[in-house]
Amino acid sequence: MNRAVVGSLDDVRRVCHEVGQEVLEPARAETDAGVYPRRGLAALASVGMGAITVGEEYGGLGLSYEAFTAAVEVIASYCASTAMVYVMHTGAVERVKLAGSDSQKATYLAGASEGRIGSLAFSEPGTGGHFWYCTSQAARDGDGYVLVADKSFVTSAGEADWYVMQTRSPDSDAPENMSYFLIDGGSPGINTPFPWDALGLRGNSSGPMRFEDVRVKEEAVLGNHGDAAYWNDNAVDPVFLLGSSACWLGIATGAFERAVEHTKRTVHKDFNHSIGEYQVVRSYVADMSVKVAAARALTYEVARALDGFDRAGQPLGSDLEALWRLKILTSKTVIEVTNLALQVSGGRGYRRGAIEQAYRDGRAGAIMGPTNEMCAEWIAKTALDMPLGYWYEGKDV
Repeated sequence: MNRAVVGSLDDVRRVCHEVGQEVLEPARAETDAGVYPRRGLAALASVGMGAITVGEEYGGLGLSYEAFTAAVEVIASYCASTAMVYVMHTGAVERVKLAGSDSQKATYLAGASEGRIGSLAFSEPGTGGHFWYCTSQAARDGDGYVLVADKSFVTSAGEADWYVMQTRSPDSDAPENMSYFLIDGGSPGINTPFPWDALGLRGNSSGPMRFEDVRVKEEAVLGNHGDAAYWNDNAVDPVFLLGSSACWLGIATGAFERAVEHTKRTVHKDFNHSIGEYQVVRSYVADMSVKVAAARALTYEVARALDGFDRAGQPLGSDLEALWRLKILTSKTVIEVTNLALQVSGGRGYRRGAIEQAYRDGRAGAIMGPTNEMCAEWIAKTALDMPLGYWYEGKDV
């Protein structure tokens, strides 16, 4: 594919649909079998999506978070694994864009426009869903650092060209005092202990990673020591929560559209009635339509709010509560809509295929960190003027 002129939401949707139809959909079964979607990612980069929010000075499109949302929604309607890789990539890119040095921006942002894939290496086995804390810790080593860490769920593990790796800052005992390091994917000491094999999102290689005595120079520090918690709230979380919510919305949208098409074309020949003539089926279709529309409305409302914060020079995390609400709504919506889509499609939907795959892929939303239960706690405590309670040092704070 040749890079097209992309400057509007309609342009974004158009080129993503083209990639979806020409590349992602034909490879859907292959990706679901566990093949990393490298061809799809390359096709997206070729039309500018790899650096959608990056400024033109680095070869990017310089578009909005709303445009990013539109891209993810369309991509996910064809291939959720590709969409989730794309979300994590954009999250890593945004972290460099918002707080990287000039040299880091020149390397990683320009690389994103050329199709190099980034990802986030945050979560650790010892901290469960609390991916914003680390038990691993960077150690000083001459003019650089030695990194030793086990990471539990890293999208594009072993596949990305570079990673934003989070670990406890050197010389600190506080679990919330964390730093970011930029690490080349080919660095000695990086390995993936076993392949990703899960219920859904089977092509995104979201497996564990091990960093064994990985040595980096001072210039690999992204931002300043100790500021990772701030940037988690104001770069990583907003982009990840918005993007992943758009992914759940896209899965639901694709399942709904396929269920509608099945309803239109399927006829019970014993009485020569289409299944759309059954009132209960129509009620399911209506229910799916309402749920998808509600989720879409909130998703784009939050995207536009992030764009407003960006234009005003305010932190992207100025309204994290809205992002938590969005995460809960969209992850519940995809579970409910894919369940109804499968029900409407009957035995055909239950067989291996796009709707059955959407049912499996979408289930990840509710348990992906921060889990829905964590988000609900924070929403309730915010409403009740209670401390959020991140549970370090054995107490709420």
